[in-house]
Amino acid sequence: MPNTNVRAAAEGLPAINRRRMLLGLAAASTAAAAITAASAAGCASVENPELVRLGNRLPEAAAEYRAALEEIEWIAAEWKHRWPLAPDEITLARGSYTDAERDIVGRLLKRPGEEQARCVRDVENLTAILGWDRPLRKNASEGMRARRADWLVRRKHELKLGKAYHAETARLRKASGILNWRRRGRRLRRSHFQIW
Repeated sequence: MPNTNVRAAAEGLPAINRRRMLLGLAAASTAAAAITAASAAGCASVENPELVRLGNRLPEAAAEYRAALEEIEWIAAEWKHRWPLAPDEITLARGSYTDAERDIVGRLLKRPGEEQARCVRDVENLTAILGWDRPLRKNASEGMRARRADWLVRRKHELKLGKAYHAETARLRKASGILNWRRRGRRLRRSHFQIW
C-alpha cells in the first residue's frame, strides 16, 4: 500500500494515508480497552441463580438422556434377530413414512435389496378392504363368481396374517420393555428441553 495521500470521497474529510489510519486504529482500540477494563472493574456481574442451577443440571440430564438412548440401542440390537418381517401379502412395495415397516425401536426397516421401506397395511386397513365387498350381479358369469371367491379368500387370509403379525410385534415390544424405555427417553428429552 503506497504511503501517499488518498483523497476522501466526501467533502470535509481529511486526507487519509496509511500512517494516519494505523495511528487512528491504535488509538481507538486503546480507548475501547480502557473503557472495557474500567467497566469490568467497576461493577460485579449479576447472574441469575436459576440459570446457574439449570446450567449445573445440564450435564447430568444430558448423561441420563444418553444412557437411555444407549439402552434403547442395546434393546434394538438384542431383539433384532427375533423381530419378524411383515408377510409380503400385507406389504406394498411403495415408500411411505407413516405406515412403513419398522423395527422394534420404531426406525424404518429396509429389506435387503430394496431402496425404500415397504408399506405395511394395518388391521383396520385390511378390515376396511373386506368391507368393500359388494354383492354380485344376478347375471354374473361363473368366471366372475370364481374371481370374487378367490378375492375374498385372499383378503381373509391377508387379514388373518395382519392380525397375527401385529399381535406378534406388540408382544415382542412388550416383552423387550422397549415401550418403557422409549417413554423414559421422551420424558428425559422433554425435561432436557425444559431446562432451557
